[in-house]
Amino acid sequence: MLPPSISTEQPPQSVTFPPSKLNTSPGQIPTVANTPNTPPVSTLVPTGAPTPAPIPGPPTPWPTAIPATPFPTVVGTTGVSPVPTPDPTPLPSPAPTFSPTDPITSSPITPAVTTSPTVLNLEFQQLKQFLSLLSHDQGAALDIPGSPQFRALEWLANEVNLLTYTGLQKVQRFVLATLYFSTTGESWIRSDGWLTTADECTWYSGLTGRFTPCTALGQFTNLDLENNNLAGSLPPELSLLKDTLQRVHLLDNDLFGTLPTELGNLSSLSRFQVTRNRFSGTIPTEFGSFPSLIVLGLGRNSLSGTIPTEIGLLPSISTLGFERNPISGTLPTELGRLSVLRRFAVDFTRLTGTVPTELGLLGQLEKVSFEETSLVGTIPDQICILGIEIKADCIAEISCSCCFECCFDGIGCIPA
Repeated sequence: MLPPSISTEQPPQSVTFPPSKLNTSPGQIPTVANTPNTPPVSTLVPTGAPTPAPIPGPPTPWPTAIPATPFPTVVGTTGVSPVPTPDPTPLPSPAPTFSPTDPITSSPITPAVTTSPTVLNLEFQQLKQFLSLLSHDQGAALDIPGSPQFRALEWLANEVNLLTYTGLQKVQRFVLATLYFSTTGESWIRSDGWLTTADECTWYSGLTGRFTPCTALGQFTNLDLENNNLAGSLPPELSLLKDTLQRVHLLDNDLFGTLPTELGNLSSLSRFQVTRNRFSGTIPTEFGSFPSLIVLGLGRNSLSGTIPTEIGLLPSISTLGFERNPISGTLPTELGRLSVLRRFAVDFTRLTGTVPTELGLLGQLEKVSFEETSLVGTIPDQICILGIEIKADCIAEISCSCCFECCFDGIGCIPA
């Protein structure tokens, strides 16, 4: 028998397909295009024949990129079936690696923007909570950056001696600092010691020589900044000194705005004088709540409205001045209850009506001024028998048999 025939075909070489043999339709992975009458590569060697040793040939280059989608499976014996696939997606570049010695650089980090450092420190927050519990508005003004109250709180929280102060000292320094910021303290004529670490009882006060600002126990009692170029509003925080403040002398300044109703809480107040300023609005009814008030000087401002009947509740009042304000209405009969009243001035106002006979009950009355008003009628005999000094418009508007001086509107007064 003849030996089995041996194929004379050359062993398969590594095949490089020309571009014409590749299916390069968009959206497909390149595949071998079938050529008619050409058997698949896998059938070039008969089944069962010994595999001859491969003839070395040029190495097949590795692909430069691994396809993102697995190659299709060869199906059947006629070639590779084209399988539609999405457009090949290029692999992302690998993340760079750094050796332990490589310097790592990055963009600089911008620090977070914060408010003033004091807003975050513990002393500020604790002090704010302490003052909020005492304040008339539960600390609302302390939350307004730039307000006199906020500035005073910020100043006090930054004091180097804060932790050594008693509660009383913290309150006093806060109140006075609020007054300073409310009335343009940097423009005062005198501000010796104010907003320094010095004891607040040594800060400038016009009462020096007559009264000391504080008691021997360090309680602030006397506020005197008369004729000192204070310009601004009177802060309601003065009411925080309700148990100690006795005298407020702020005459001859440039204070404006309304009179704080909270001042009615000053239970120890004996003198409140703000004559010759620019206060406006009405006289607070709370001003009838001062149990110890002796002098109330509101003259020469721009106060309007009526005289509150509550003023008749002041048991200790000796001097009462509403002169040269555009107040209107009638004189309250409740003024007859002011048993220790000595001086009463309502001249140059817009008061109307008659002089109440109840004023004749004021046995200690020494001087009253009714001139330049719109009061009419007759000065009651009950007043005349007191033998006091009376000024009134007794030429035209008022009939007065006991007036000390009679005055003419816009002209002046002459002895009666």
